[in-house]
Amino acid sequence: MFLSLSKIDVGKYQDTRLINPINPNNPLVLTFYRTKSHAAFFTVYSKQVEPVFWDGVTQKRISRGKWSQKMHAFVKRNINDVQKPPFIFKFTIVGWIFVLALIGFFSYLTYNGLKPAGPKSERFVAMHKNPVAGDIYFGRFEQFKTKDDRIAYKNGFGWFKVVKVDDSTYYMSKSKEMSKSALPKESLNSVDFENESVPVLIKELGFQISMESVDGLLEVYLTDKK
Repeated sequence: MFLSLSKIDVGKYQDTRLINPINPNNPLVLTFYRTKSHAAFFTVYSKQVEPVFWDGVTQKRISRGKWSQKMHAFVKRNINDVQKPPFIFKFTIVGWIFVLALIGFFSYLTYNGLKPAGPKSERFVAMHKNPVAGDIYFGRFEQFKTKDDRIAYKNGFGWFKVVKVDDSTYYMSKSKEMSKSALPKESLNSVDFENESVPVLIKELGFQISMESVDGLLEVYLTDKK
């Protein structure tokens, strides 16, 4: 963000009785400066002013280390007479727009965080419930030869039926028509199922129901409930 700094002359004072520590024959001029900072979002005036003595002839600055006690006293006598800044801090129009936008953004976040959640979809509710006997789901399976295998030797897509539930064990039966590739679930048989069922345990319940057979050789991933 671009920031510009400038020093504003806010008062000049002169006393012929002051002696110039560099050139005694030249007059001294005391000038008070106030710093103004301006950016796209705000403008700031410094609360304090900076006193500077100048050589009235050479226009050279007198370093503070060379000031006499009378020069310091002259600064103290006049510093309270310096005009006050119009303000210390003020937003520009762009700054106010930014602040209002920020307030609106956080108000929106707060409102969204506090407002009650809307009704959940039927699919969300269905996939977060534990299956019961008779439930039918669409998904896919992966079959392994051994528990240590990383790559399935057989897989497919289709419908699965919960034949029986025994505590936390679910007996799943595959449809008689399983596809080796992903097809629309409406195009696959969801009525006829194999007589054999496999006992599985739920690994994850949620957007997708993940299951694994008790012997660890079959993994089932259910994505939709009929």
